Amino acid sequence: MGSSFFGVGPFELLLIAVLALIFIGPQRLPGVISQVMSIIRDLRGYADEIQAELKGEFSELQGELSGIQQELQTVSRDVNQFAQDVAASTDAIARETQQTIDVFPSGVVTPVGAAEPAKEFPALPPLTPPVANGVSAAPEGQVTPAAEDERPLLRDYRPGG
Repeated sequence: MGSSFFGVGPFELLLIAVLALIFIGPQRLPGVISQVMSIIRDLRGYADEIQAELKGEFSELQGELSGIQQELQTVSRDVNQFAQDVAASTDAIARETQQTIDVFPSGVVTPVGAAEPAKEFPALPPLTPPVANGVSAAPEGQVTPAAEDERPLLRDYRPGG
């Protein structure tokens, strides 16, 4: 099919022209056509103005967007560099730790220049276990209350009891 004007083909345009000639009349038809053409020119002018204004706004926004993209790329590079630095320092610390473990597997470190290895600290004495009646054991020479009437009973802590 041929070219179309607003989805209207040449046959439809011819039909509209014939109907306009019949209903408007041959005397008023040139004036109506000039009015329609001036309205179309005005609409095109408004469309061009709006388009130019939108292009200006979009160019400003596009400039801001490109600036933001550059900032994001810079931040991304900085973050990636920081992550690589952290990973490298973590790897270095892990290697040093592993080397220390390999050199000193027993956990005893000999100070530099010492003739004998460092002594390990003596073990702490075990804690005294609690006495069966609920009162903890005291060191020698101290008296502990062991009487049944001094020990709190469970029913004393219950509500209403």
